[in-house]
Amino acid sequence: MLHDFIEHAERFNGRRLALVDGDRRMTYAATTARIRRAAGGLQAMGLAPGTHVAVAAENGAFFFEAYFACALAGLVAAPLNIRLSAEEIAFMVRDADCRLFLHDEASAALAPAGMATLSDAAWATLAETAEPLGAPAGPQDPDRLAHICYTGGSTGRPKGVMLTH
Repeated sequence: MLHDFIEHAERFNGRRLALVDGDRRMTYAATTARIRRAAGGLQAMGLAPGTHVAVAAENGAFFFEAYFACALAGLVAAPLNIRLSAEEIAFMVRDADCRLFLHDEASAALAPAGMATLSDAAWATLAETAEPLGAPAGPQDPDRLAHICYTGGSTGRPKGVMLTH
């Protein structure tokens, strides 16, 4: 399963450096703890396993945490290309049937109108204070949908490619 990657990395490299994001440096143990708390927070928000979640953010700690927290919570991440227009993003979010739009500060304007959102600032609080998810949520089936990646749309509208664990 996708979330096994981070669990394995923590088990074997817990005190080693995992992420560097600007001045922020985090070990595998600290990163995994944040991911577990964020996954628990997402579940506490009422997001059931199988729910689709859009992720619009630059490469960095927030994106990494969001991606793996979704996997741990049994959610389906839909990472979005933040260089696209708001209209293109709105199409993908609707097409993927996303129920939540996770975004960093730079991508806030890309959130479709009326969409439930969670900013990276709110995420930071969630990842520090939420009750951690103890065990992975949802069926632990390697054929279960893990994320939806969109093609470039060079021959028309982008198409969602569904990838399993």
